[in-house]
Amino acid sequence: MKVHPLPISVCDLLDRHIVESERLELKAGWNPAAIMRSVCAFANDFQNLGGGYILIGTEAKDGLPVLPPKGVPHGQIVKIQKELLQYCHLIQPNYFPILSIEKVSGRTVLVIWCPGGQNRPYKVPVDVCAKAKDYQYYIRRYSNSIIARGADLEELIGLTAKAPVKVQVKVPVKVPVKVPVIEGSSLNNNMERKILLLRKVRAVGRQVPGVVK
Repeated sequence: MKVHPLPISVCDLLDRHIVESERLELKAGWNPAAIMRSVCAFANDFQNLGGGYILIGTEAKDGLPVLPPKGVPHGQIVKIQKELLQYCHLIQPNYFPILSIEKVSGRTVLVIWCPGGQNRPYKVPVDVCAKAKDYQYYIRRYSNSIIARGADLEELIGLTAKAPVKVQVKVPVKVPVKVPVIEGSSLNNNMERKILLLRKVRAVGRQVPGVVK
């Protein structure tokens, strides 16, 4: 029996009673810059909701999907898959969502499922297509993917030591960790060093007996 890659059917995602929200984004076509910002935001799972879904080939009107969907031309599917893989390598640390090709009313819709990542926080260039890469951390706020700033950024960094929803570590582990200072590296930035520290603490916690991974 074929195992479906999505935990929810595309028909349920397109139900007219479901409005674009912190967990759903509708895109008429392949727009790498905007889509990758949302992939990053869903991976960071700021509200611990379980990530989110991006539907390509579905227009939105007043936040609701326009049905039947516009669909994605068959000739673009392979191109989109290749570019998605390429741009996911730009996410730091690397993050790869699950892509599912679905049929709705005879039209092809691409569903990008982005579960909360195990190595958050993630950052991605503002425009993955630009030559100069300006990396930012993104989170979801209502139905928008926005740059995490100020208190939101501090809270996002605090999530580094916590596993996303469904894999929450149950036993707190406090381990002193020495963070190496690498001259000339972005690790000298206090925020980046703090993230590295918390990732090491979490990694040690995964190795402790009795801790749910």
